[in-house]
Amino acid sequence: MNIGNLQQSDRTPFLLVVILGVAAYLRLHGLTGFSLSNDELSAITRLRFDNLKDLVLFGVYPDFHPAGVQVFLYYWTKLLGTSEFIIRLPFALSGVGAVYLLYRTGKIWFNQSAALLAAASLAVLEYPVLYSQIARPYSSGLFFSMLAIFCWSAFFKTASSSPENKKLTYGYLAGFIVAVSACMYNHYFSFIT
Repeated sequence: MNIGNLQQSDRTPFLLVVILGVAAYLRLHGLTGFSLSNDELSAITRLRFDNLKDLVLFGVYPDFHPAGVQVFLYYWTKLLGTSEFIIRLPFALSGVGAVYLLYRTGKIWFNQSAALLAAASLAVLEYPVLYSQIARPYSSGLFFSMLAIFCWSAFFKTASSSPENKKLTYGYLAGFIVAVSACMYNHYFSFIT
């Protein structure tokens, strides 16, 4: 198969898979290549409680961040353990998910070419890659913010282009509400976004 002979619409799925593959590789490769940061160690130390009430009182309140990431880590580590890879994995996957959501939103707002360029940029930019490899609320905040923006954009596009498809339209609205709620519990900056 010669990728150069394909039409733009035929190349898009291939290019998107390549972009997401690069994003995943950059975020997952070397995920344990550096030690846990002080913020990560602080979060892990504040997970050592027997119940959710104590976690919130003694693990969340002293940190001054919303409870979402800390509660997620509490259950995540109870289920899978506290290795560096396991703790950082959901944040790396959030970073890859944000790349995909940027593509989908860019396609709604502009076109496929602009969406692919934006996704490719986010896939390789240093700060998004780095903060996807740290178990803190930054990549999850980007993911939930991008999810809210995508659902909001898709809601208006669907409502204006096919008003008879109310089930899909309200599905995007429900997704927006869930995403904004997740932003609120994730971090103050993602909620403000």
